[in-house]
Amino acid sequence: MASTATTSPVLATTPAASVRAEPPTPAPAAPATTKITMTDYGYVAGELRRIALLTAIIIALLLVLWVVVG
Repeated sequence: MASTATTSPVLATTPAASVRAEPPTPAPAAPATTKITMTDYGYVAGELRRIALLTAIIIALLLVLWVVVG
């Protein structure tokens, strides 16, 4: 049975001397600053409102429990 392994015509015609490793790509430069320059105050206000609401609900439930258990 004939062998099915073949060599690539490109590799067969490429001399070994012309195959060179590429130099490593340098890492991208770090940003000049990592300081946050803009804040989404709407998001912050919404989160604070949500925390306040959850805290009020917990306090109300504790007061109801205190009145019931007494």
